[in-house]
Amino acid sequence: DIGIAGPIAGFLVSIPVCLIGLFLMQQNPVFADPSQTFQLNPPLLFTALSQFFTFPTSPGKEIVIHPTAFAGWVGLLVTAINLLPAGQLDGGHIARGALREKHRYASYTAIGLLLLSSFFGGGWLLMAFFIIFFIGAGHPPALNEFVPLDAKRKILVLLSIVIFALSFTPIPVS
Repeated sequence: DIGIAGPIAGFLVSIPVCLIGLFLMQQNPVFADPSQTFQLNPPLLFTALSQFFTFPTSPGKEIVIHPTAFAGWVGLLVTAINLLPAGQLDGGHIARGALREKHRYASYTAIGLLLLSSFFGGGWLLMAFFIIFFIGAGHPPALNEFVPLDAKRKILVLLSIVIFALSFTPIPVS
């Protein structure tokens, strides 16, 4: 229960922040050479929310992300990172509760995928090393480990997977 509370709260706060930020976005003159800038790649939810807004562009102008929309994007990214099923992250707590001893496989898979995706950019190598060296892949057992999850908690596990899928972007910055 505690493992999913933070990600749900972060997710629910990020949605209106994204909407407000998308509403406030506007055209700005192009100041920089495009090769000297970086691009934020939005997660699925951010892309879906942006469909409610039209962003017309004109020559010599570009749509620059509003700081509030950036805060919503960061909120979704942090929520997704927190839901990684590794160690003492909230996703690790959820995986330990749902998978018991087999949570270790989910943790190693998540770390492996972070390492693999670091070859494509996005800065995941730093996150993978942070998990490996500071958080670790393991998770201690719960005191009531042998009590099976009830239907409500199984639904919360599925909800955490949905929130992760809507919040995660494989290459956040390019």
